[in-house]
Amino acid sequence: MATLLLVGYVGWGGFLVKSGWGQAEPAMEPQRPALKPADRVVRVASLQYAPVFGKPQQNRAALIELVREAALGGAKIIVMPETAVPGYLSADHRVNWQVEGRPLDPAYSGRSPAEVAETVPGESTEAFGVVAQELKVYVAMTLIEKSGEGDEVRYFNTMCLLSPTGELVGHYRKLHPYPPTEKSWATPGDRGVQVVETEYGKVAMAICYDIHFVLNEYDKHEPWALLFSSSWVSEEFPADWFWQAMPEKAVKHHLNVIGANWSSDKPQSWRGYGFSEIIRWDGEVLACTHRLLGSDIVYADLPCAPVK
Repeated sequence: MATLLLVGYVGWGGFLVKSGWGQAEPAMEPQRPALKPADRVVRVASLQYAPVFGKPQQNRAALIELVREAALGGAKIIVMPETAVPGYLSADHRVNWQVEGRPLDPAYSGRSPAEVAETVPGESTEAFGVVAQELKVYVAMTLIEKSGEGDEVRYFNTMCLLSPTGELVGHYRKLHPYPPTEKSWATPGDRGVQVVETEYGKVAMAICYDIHFVLNEYDKHEPWALLFSSSWVSEEFPADWFWQAMPEKAVKHHLNVIGANWSSDKPQSWRGYGFSEIIRWDGEVLACTHRLLGSDIVYADLPCAPVK
């Protein structure tokens, strides 16, 4: 009696099913290096969240609850989207942050970041430090940072990494603000690339548009994983970026990517929300959100870096 044989393959090309009588022909897919068994694995999580623009207290409370849920799900490293505490743009893309005297795209009306910006250390680093210590997790939290006083004040698009002891162990300022939306408020980062040693492996930090520029510089540090926050803005449906271009970068730079992107509470005329994902160093998308709208938590188990 003949037997129907189904062969499944999950990879860059999605799910490929071949069928036939008897022995199926092997799927024609790119060759990848063999994965070695890992002695240790760690669960990580990407938080997908739709910030309420200009409401840092409301967002902070909601994000803390998502961090608690992710920790309850076993995650030890938790990443949130870009500027998740104050919001990046209004959900309808009509309001943007603007510093007086800075150019603003005509599509937006401006609002001062002074009302939501924080110092580092500050209220948010303290709040998430307490939660990180309580839950014994790493939290990559994001905000608009204020530095300086008076005429010397500058605003940065910032990621802070809080450790399981509650300490601020990583402080990264976005090196390459996205020109169309950040020319009106953000100062390019002045702290360089940031690499933090953890018990799971060495982690690098990057924010959205940085992904096009910083990975070559990170290569010399040989990070185990990239903590990647984004508020992606695209005129086209961005599946090709998240499901093809990002995995290709993971392969090229041999690092795992924990990618948290923003979302929207309802469909919008613009594209870019959703698609939070976790990618293994060989290009395998281990997990990706199934929803574009609202909050979600994406989990995956990553092999820890070898102990040298």
